[in-house]
Amino acid sequence: MLRRIFVPTSLRWLGAVPLALAIACCTPKAGVPSAAAIAANDRGVALMGQYQYAAAEEAFRQLATDQPQWLEARVNLAIATLNRQQE
Repeated sequence: MLRRIFVPTSLRWLGAVPLALAIACCTPKAGVPSAAAIAANDRGVALMGQYQYAAAEEAFRQLATDQPQWLEARVNLAIATLNRQQE
């Protein structure tokens, strides 16, 4: 079932924040990810910190594919994708 989420114009300037909140509210909580998944997430975060958004997006895309239930991986993928649009 597709859910539509209304974001008031006054909140659109926040960008990904309403999207991340909507995902968090509509997604069941998953278990603790593996140490390898956490390391891959940390690598993607480090790449974003170095402004290497393309590499970060690829790292998060692979992580989201491997760990589809992990919300943080999907949110980080969304953030990296949004940052690439500003390149």
